[in-house]
Order: sequence, then C-alpha cells, then structure tokens
Amino acid sequence: MIFVLHLVALIVFALVSVLPIRGEAALAQDSILSEIDAIQDRVAIVRELKPTGPIARDLMAREDLRAYLENSFLEDVTPEEIEANQYRWELLGYIQPGYDLVHAYLEVLTEQVLGFYAIDKKTLYLISERERLSPSDILTISHELTHALQDQNFDLKSNFASRETENDQIMAYQALTEGDAVLSSLLYGRQFLTTAQLFAAFQEESAGGSSVLDSVPLVIRRELLFPYTAGVDFVAEQYADGQWAAVNRVWQNPPQSTEQVLHPAKYAAGEGPIAVTVPDMATRLGPEWRELEENTQGELDWQILIEQFVDAPTGAEAAAGWGGDRFRLLRRDVDGALIFAGRTAWDSDIDARQFFQAIERMARGRHGANLQVAPQRTVHTTADLAQGSEMWEAQAGAYSYSMELQGSRLSLAISTGPSASSVLDTMSAP
Repeated sequence: MIFVLHLVALIVFALVSVLPIRGEAALAQDSILSEIDAIQDRVAIVRELKPTGPIARDLMAREDLRAYLENSFLEDVTPEEIEANQYRWELLGYIQPGYDLVHAYLEVLTEQVLGFYAIDKKTLYLISERERLSPSDILTISHELTHALQDQNFDLKSNFASRETENDQIMAYQALTEGDAVLSSLLYGRQFLTTAQLFAAFQEESAGGSSVLDSVPLVIRRELLFPYTAGVDFVAEQYADGQWAAVNRVWQNPPQSTEQVLHPAKYAAGEGPIAVTVPDMATRLGPEWRELEENTQGELDWQILIEQFVDAPTGAEAAAGWGGDRFRLLRRDVDGALIFAGRTAWDSDIDARQFFQAIERMARGRHGANLQVAPQRTVHTTADLAQGSEMWEAQAGAYSYSMELQGSRLSLAISTGPSASSVLDTMSAP
C-alpha cells in the first residue's frame, strides 16, 4: 500500500499501526487474552462502533517481528516504488544520497511495536513479552482494537488500496484512521482507567523515548508522527461538532489532502486540492530519460522540506497557502542524473510569493556559500507589467534550481543533469 509512494504509509499502516512500549517480561497467554476480551467489549462501547464479526488475535515473539515486517514490506512495495522515493528525497534534500530508507523504517518499527492490527490478515497481533498488561499496554490495545472496528465498518483495505498511488491522499487517509484510534484510546482511558493508572501510563511513555526515531531524518519522524498528532487534532474537531456520529460522517467523505487535515476549516468548507498537471517530460526530454514517478508533494511535505533547511515557523507559514501541486521525477540511467519538475497552485498571489521566497531560503540553507544565484529577472508576458513572470535560478555543484512565479502559480525544477531553467522551458513548451 505509508510508501506508495511514501514508504511511511506502506509500512506504518499496511503492516502495522505503531505505539511505543517498554519491557522484557513474557506474556501469560490465557490471562492476557481474557483481558483483551474485556477491552474489546469496552472499546466497542467507547467508539460506538459495533463489531460485525470476531476479531482474530495471535501472539508473536519479538524475535519474529523483524522477519514479519521485512516479508510484509517486500510483498507490498515494489523495487520501483522504493527507487522513486529514494531518489526524490535525495534530490530535494530530505536525505543524504545512499541513505538506507528501508532499513531505517524497519529499525524504527521494530523498536516500537507492542502490537499491531494487520489489515490483510484481519488479525490483532501482540508481541509476547509481558505477564500482565500495564496501563500503557491497555491504551495501546484499545487503539489497535479501534482499527479492527474501523476495518469491519469502513473497509480500510479497499480504501487504502484506492489511494495507494497518491502520496498526499494516503497520508491524509491515514491521519483519519490514526486520529480516530488515538481519540478512541484517550476516551477509553478516561472512562475505564483510574487517575493513578493514567498517570502511570504517562510516566511509562515519558520515561522511554525512541533512540532510533530520534536519529532518523526529519522527514521520517514528521511523516511517522503526523497521523497521530495532526490526525487526532483533525478528528477531535469533528468530534467536538457532533461526537462519534460526526466522525463517522467523515469516514464517508475522508480528507483528500494533508492540507485538509492541517486546516480542518478547509475540510469543512469543502476546499479540495486544485488540479495541477505536468506534461509528459520523458517524451519531451528524449529516450535516455526514464520517468520514476508522477505524484503530489502536498502541504505537509513542502512544510517539512522548508523546515529542514530554514525553520519550523517558516515551513508552516510558507506551506499553509498550498492549493495543489503535481510533479514528475525522472532519471537518466547512463549517468544517474535526476530531474524534479513540478507545478504548484496557491490560494493567492501572496501565498505563492511567500512559497517562492521560502524555497529560495531553503536552497540557501541547504547549500550555504556554495549556492550561486543568477541575477533575478522578470519576464513580461503581456503589455500589463503586473502579469509578468518572475524567475529565480541558482546553481550549487551538480544541483541547479529554477522557479517561475506567475500570479498564484509557481513552477519549480531541481536537476542534477540539464540546467533547471531548461527543464522549466521544456515543461512550458506547447
């Protein structure tokens, strides 16, 4: 299915939904499974979703978890999808060239998993390490059981499959699934755990930490956490308007973009993504170029990129006016040259200019003194000077950048092959 074309989505939900645990003790199967039966009944009450059938459960030894994750991942993700995500993130600067994304994700997930609901097998798996369930374990299991109820009532597998080729859409859908489950587990804790148990769960979570998660690139941390953080904020907005009945209505019309998740008012107003197209660049550039990916970055990923090389407030502000985007990623296999050719649409001319300036700052932050900026120029396309296109071009070693700003639309090319300005010319040719 969050890396089609985010390895994030593919691993995190198609395989597992993750919440942290600690501990080394073995699980006493009969006692634990009996306790899970009681949790399951209570979750159905709290979430106000009726199970449509039994929820299968199974135990898994932690030493078997890594092999399970690897096998499931290789079944669900093609080498072409891994290659596209790797090269795009390298070219844009999210990761260093050669960084092993698959290894990083598997390390993070193996470190953190207590249990997970596997959509393909319709089964809740528990990692067999405890003699009894701690308050933190109980909240985690209530979270995973909520996923099972979501699956039975809203058909998660089909909905993920229908979005699997669209990065931003699948991230938005995962935010709904995780936000719903986080809110359900919080309400479960408030209703069925004592104040002392809730405090113990908080202490258990706070005392730990994730050494692997803390060490991975910003984009991995932010994409892994987004469904749980922004997702619960989004779902909580719906819940405040009409409790679970309002949330259930969202399942009939899920958010279409990370923009709608980050800005629930845009979802409420029905402000969907603006359709943007990029021509077939492989045909225009010639047979030596191979298209790796056509997709959408979305507000979240633009925000992360600017945050990485500038700062978080600038990233959030510059990406907030996102209206839509589309890109094509290409590779010339003979020398490994890469091209990112994208077009973006913004809510206003001011929003587009703010993004234009933020991308310039991003490039300066990424390359420092190595960035050589060409003299800025304005191309007047009509007699009305206000309709001119403002250009920005820069070079840093093998990397070249070119942007064209025209009103609320902005085109961007980043290349390690031909000059980015020539890529924009090719993209704009009739």
